[in-house]
Amino acid sequence: MNKRNRFKQLPALGAVVFTLIALVLTTPVARAQGDGYPHPATNVLPPVGIGFGQTLRVNFLNVGSNPLEIQPCIFDGDGAHLKTGDLIRLRPGQMRSFDLSRSEIGGRTENSVEVRAGVHADRPELRHLVVAGELIEDATGESSLYMPGKRSRPEAERAGRLTSTLAPVGIVAGQTARVTFLNVGSSPVEIEPCWFDSNGAHLKEGATMMLAPGQMRSLELNWSEAVGGRTETRVQVRGAVHVRRRDARHLVIAGEVIDDATGRSSLYVSPGTRRGFDPQPDPPR
Repeated sequence: MNKRNRFKQLPALGAVVFTLIALVLTTPVARAQGDGYPHPATNVLPPVGIGFGQTLRVNFLNVGSNPLEIQPCIFDGDGAHLKTGDLIRLRPGQMRSFDLSRSEIGGRTENSVEVRAGVHADRPELRHLVVAGELIEDATGESSLYMPGKRSRPEAERAGRLTSTLAPVGIVAGQTARVTFLNVGSSPVEIEPCWFDSNGAHLKEGATMMLAPGQMRSLELNWSEAVGGRTETRVQVRGAVHVRRRDARHLVIAGEVIDDATGRSSLYVSPGTRRGFDPQPDPPR
């Protein structure tokens, strides 16, 4: 073979070598994106243990002005996926849930298994996502434990007012959800309390209230008001308030789930749009 032929073959050989190097470099990166998932997983709830007869429900709420897509998942103590849900597209104001029961966790002998919830999502979209968890008793459908998770910034202004919201929570027959407002400022605060359903529509709107400094007022929603003509035994709702931006920083909002028969509060519900648990991406595995 003469020199001219050898020189002609060099570019082709170089192209093959370049292709092989590119494959070696890019293949591990693609795998590192989440073992086949388009986005890395982000923690949205702190760890919690679930026992036999219990179900972990993870609630997601979009408080942004645009739709967002998430893929919910739940991990075990070693960081492996226990369960992964389908891709969820949340419209503004919409809520959706993802469940894992203790009976779905096979091969484990412990009565209580520690798990944690996460989502695969485009990281910038997470700033519009509110997440909260509940442990539900399978026998009754009632929540026995509330877990505050990822919180977002307040929703966009509407008619010159912000909408501050509780994280989503579920109620069953015999329960009432109560949202309470406290003015911790030095001037009166005008509020418009309300309750939303899982699609972001108003279930109940209270009268406009003027809170004096130090004053508290509440708005309740019982199960029959929440379920309406539907057949569900459990309804996901969220309490909220429309308030002027300048007054929002002086308003404290909290929720309770109350047992109608006894009047006792069985569950505390924290705000959904206050700075709190800050999720971090999982370390590379």
